[in-house]
Amino acid sequence: GTFGEGGANLQKGEAFTLDSDPAPGNSARVQLPHPEILSSLAPGHRILIDDGKVMLRVAEAAPTRAVTVVEVAGRVSNRKGVSLPDTTIPTSAVRYIGTFTVQFKPNAVRALFNKGGVEFSETRSRNLAILPVVSFSGRNTLWEDRTKWRVAWEDSVRITGMVPITVPGGDMDDINTISATEAVNGKTEALQALIRKYDAGGAVVAVLSAGTDAQKPELYVDVQRYDTSGKNGDPVRLTFPAAPDDKTAAITLAEAVKQVRAGLEASWKQSNKPPKGPTARLPVTVPITTLAVWTGIKTKLAHVPNIRRTNVVTLARGAASVELEYRGDIPQLQTALAQQDLALESGYDGAWTLRATTALPSP
Repeated sequence: GTFGEGGANLQKGEAFTLDSDPAPGNSARVQLPHPEILSSLAPGHRILIDDGKVMLRVAEAAPTRAVTVVEVAGRVSNRKGVSLPDTTIPTSAVRYIGTFTVQFKPNAVRALFNKGGVEFSETRSRNLAILPVVSFSGRNTLWEDRTKWRVAWEDSVRITGMVPITVPGGDMDDINTISATEAVNGKTEALQALIRKYDAGGAVVAVLSAGTDAQKPELYVDVQRYDTSGKNGDPVRLTFPAAPDDKTAAITLAEAVKQVRAGLEASWKQSNKPPKGPTARLPVTVPITTLAVWTGIKTKLAHVPNIRRTNVVTLARGAASVELEYRGDIPQLQTALAQQDLALESGYDGAWTLRATTALPSP
């Protein structure tokens, strides 16, 4: 669209609306003359303007308008192009819209990153089950109402990353598995049951509450992550200004979800950097019941970035003896294998066994 003064300077954290109104734009709004884009946007989607010089994130979406939050500040001017990395736009008879699949050579890219000293992670986390609890006036709410806090998390599910999420819907089984108070208190057995139900790699309890200072109204988001054993990590508290109205509240909650997810991503990448140094070898025994199970395990091993090669020593009825060539230490290898539903365990005699933790296909 066009601006009344040719352009506008957008400040980080401010709201900016894209709509179908052809009136000249300003620092608060501008027309996006593409109805198919407006109708396809959803909360959490990124909008890159002028080759990414300015970045917006959608907080509210409707068929004819989208309220966004400025994440990368800058100047926007008349008729600049937009890029939509998170949005799928339907094709039409008059517009040619393509979906691109990028292929690359992983070993070459890995070598390039290592040569340049770029830190990166290849291992994608298993889904985390998110429990969005609202705690106000001494009452914890998890399943009873579809709160704005829950909606903000549900809108974020479609955003991909190294740490994908699942937001349990609150069916009777969920309600019977864990209560809001049990989630807040970190009840191990209940959390483990929920994690098993959703085949997740862990759970995150995100509690939204209000500050008590009337002179400075604030919202708190307390985040606690639990692994599959129910063990918790370090708690995190985020603080946001209280929202004066529903529109601002949606923006604030979307920003809170974004920051929580960014923290989860950063923590995962930090603890799952590709190991460097020489390779080590580890002999393991793989119990197998059918050839199809063995094929499934081999396929999973091929997707573990720590493993450089799998050498089959013997293959007999009931078990395979293999040698894993890998980089890093054993705990790093175990973590990477766990993302492929494989468990590496040491027996009392020091021998290592590799087994699948989920059912594999059988003939």
